[in-house]
Amino acid sequence: MTPACSGRAVASLAADPDIMAKTGRALATWGPYQEYGFTDADGTQPDFAAHWAKNLEEQYRPLGDPL
Repeated sequence: MTPACSGRAVASLAADPDIMAKTGRALATWGPYQEYGFTDADGTQPDFAAHWAKNLEEQYRPLGDPL
């Protein structure tokens, strides 16, 4: 994931008229890009949660729920 992806997440959240529904929580980029449809600089939508589930969950247990 590049800084462009994080920046696009911030810009998408800032433009959301219902932003107050998301306050007080920690958000990862894979949730907002699915909701808002932005991509990373190379056109991908990196999904760490999916990567974890596929490659690391068996060894390290499932990721916890977002805060």
